[in-house]
Amino acid sequence: MTAQRDIDPAEAAQITERIGQTFDFVRDAIANPRMLEEIPNGSTLGFRDILIEDQHVRLTAYRPKQPDAQWDARVSGPVVDTSPGQSIETGRQLPWVATGRYPTVAGYETAEAALDALEAAISATEQTEPKTRRAVGA
Repeated sequence: MTAQRDIDPAEAAQITERIGQTFDFVRDAIANPRMLEEIPNGSTLGFRDILIEDQHVRLTAYRPKQPDAQWDARVSGPVVDTSPGQSIETGRQLPWVATGRYPTVAGYETAEAALDALEAAISATEQTEPKTRRAVGA
């Protein structure tokens, strides 16, 4: 029988965050099933949440099962204005949200590199830098 080790508080917090982001992704996929047409079945996923101009944006990096596959990334979650007094219904939308043409990137060696490139593409589109970000590994 193998002895089990205790999970330290930092590991527990990381596990909890990853589970939360996985549930966010599932909710996003239910709300936008077309997103799953772009992400191959069995892909490995990585997530990042960013805040840009008071709006939360969820990003997902994905790599198909093929051994030589590279990482791509796309916006996966709703963009929500978190300014005081705003709601999803009344909040300002970022320009690319209104058109439905969310930025995507493709062909990166790591999930982190794909998420960084997507974040840069969003920043370039908005002409601003994200205010905060939370990253989790794949």
